Amino acid sequence: MEISMLRDKITRLKAKHKSWRKVGEVFGVSGAVVFRIAKSDYEPQDKIIRAALGLPVMRLAPVCDKCGDIHVTKRCTANSVRTGAKWARVMGHSGWERV
Repeated sequence: MEISMLRDKITRLKAKHKSWRKVGEVFGVSGAVVFRIAKSDYEPQDKIIRAALGLPVMRLAPVCDKCGDIHVTKRCTANSVRTGAKWARVMGHSGWERV
């Protein structure tokens, strides 16, 4: 279920039950949570609340344009030259040396 569909359902239940607390009991959450969803642009982030409301618990993650993977860091490390090795500039040498 999407958040817009949930807002419509909450609004219909509010008209039926006349109380935010009773609407919250239908979903198994507090009346404050359903009030906030219905009256603002709030979308709960807590996975327990999302599951109780019938919202998807997993969220979509952005995919890297370069390599097509999902990164934890904010930059693509797929084509990095120095991956997995420690490098240091050694005195007396012109280039980088593996340490």
